[in-house]
This record gives sequence, structure tokens and C-alpha cells, in this order.
Amino acid sequence: MRGRVNEWLELVLDIRIEGLASTAQVAAIVDTGFSDYLKVPEDLALTLGLPFLRYRYVLLGDDEPLQVPVHGAIVVWGGERFEVDVIVLGESVLLGQEMLRGHRLVADVLEGGALLVQRISNASAEGRLDEPH
Repeated sequence: MRGRVNEWLELVLDIRIEGLASTAQVAAIVDTGFSDYLKVPEDLALTLGLPFLRYRYVLLGDDEPLQVPVHGAIVVWGGERFEVDVIVLGESVLLGQEMLRGHRLVADVLEGGALLVQRISNASAEGRLDEPH
């Protein structure tokens, strides 16, 4: 998957989110400090018709717990459809570490730079960063 680096040096991937009411192609900011799958604003969750699942507590950057709603969604990721939990909070779409699990992330961190996200093959360690070459 290919993305871009925006003017604020944020890593951005375009992803498709499917809900019960509609589907949207959105620009998601990669947030390596976010440990879940995906975070979306409330208006997007309502527009897509994402079904409510439960409430849960999350720790924000200031280590304060906050109770937030969790909804379900289908995310198209690498050409495949995945059911994921979506935290509804804030104003931006964030893509977290659970979505990136098992992938390599390479970015040219400069305005307009390229972003590449590749699945790491479980069948072979060849090319892994932690293996000697």
C-alpha cells in the first residue's frame, strides 16, 4: 500500500471504511503511539452507520483514562476486508498499531514524501530488519 507524507509531516494512508449505511474512502493518519486499530470522529461513525459495540476505557497521551464508545466497521486493508473495532473520538481518522501489525512501514519524512506499507511474510525471515543480511 502506498501513502504520502503531508505538509505537517504526518504519514497518511487512504483506506476504505464500510458501515451499515455507507462506505467512505478516508485519509487516515498513521499514529504509532495509538495501540488500537482505528479511531474516527463521531460524525463519520454516524454517516457510515457503524454499529455500537460497547464502551471501554482508553488512556490518552496525558495518562488520563477516558470512557469512549467502540463501534464495529469493515476496513479494506491491502485489498482484503477486515472487521475491526473502531474508537469514536476526536476530529481525525487515526490508524493505529493493530492495523500495522505484521507490516513494514517505510517513509520519506519530508513534505510530499512517499509512504510504503508492506506485509511482512511469515514464511520467510528474508528481508526482515532484525535479521542479518
